[in-house]
Amino acid sequence: MDDYTKYIILSHLHWIEKGITQEDISKSYIEIKDKDIFSGVNIRQIQAIMGYKVNY
Repeated sequence: MDDYTKYIILSHLHWIEKGITQEDISKSYIEIKDKDIFSGVNIRQIQAIMGYKVNY
């Protein structure tokens, strides 16, 4: 399993444990997209804006 797949799995587990909803994630996505409409948004940006980092 590659590192990015592990990152996604750990992120989803974190969201479940903390009770983070899809709406919370969507708000973070929109906030990132509003800053630069031409940028691609990835899960690491969403995690960073939510104050979370995966430690392997």
